[in-house]
Amino acid sequence: MTTPRRPSTLAGATARKDHRLSQPDVAAQLVADILKQKVEEVKQDKVERQRAVLRKRRRSKLWYSLALLPLFLGLTIWNLTRASTQPTVFTPEELDASLRFKMFLAAQAVQAYRDSAGTWPSSLAVVGMEDAALVYQLADTSYTIADTSGGVPLVYHSGETLAPFADGYALLARRRSH
Repeated sequence: MTTPRRPSTLAGATARKDHRLSQPDVAAQLVADILKQKVEEVKQDKVERQRAVLRKRRRSKLWYSLALLPLFLGLTIWNLTRASTQPTVFTPEELDASLRFKMFLAAQAVQAYRDSAGTWPSSLAVVGMEDAALVYQLADTSYTIADTSGGVPLVYHSGETLAPFADGYALLARRRSH
């Protein structure tokens, strides 16, 4: 007679036989597990490096902001105090010299037109010197160029010397070179 075997023992023995791996299968499984572990380690390392870079970027931006804050505050205060005053672009002397030189150029242009055409021009626009500040008045044999913009009126009558008007350029050239 045969002795009955326990089903669990019998099932365990056959299961062990089916799950036994041969040497090449074990080696392949071991290599696969090692590769999987290395890939996971590389992914984890990459994620940690990205987090470190983000923390560093945030920190560096914060330092830049904190370093620039006093500069921005100083510029804002300076702009607010300067906003109430009108800046001086040209001094009164430079404005006067500019106007005198403009009158000199207009007189030269009128004289050149007279020399080439034989008649006086009808306006300063004809000679290319149209300016709202200059008034050109033509008489029979002479003309007058006057300034209407300044506090002290300047007037040039044809035939007068242009030296005081030409000196305006010298003053402007000296101011420009400084």
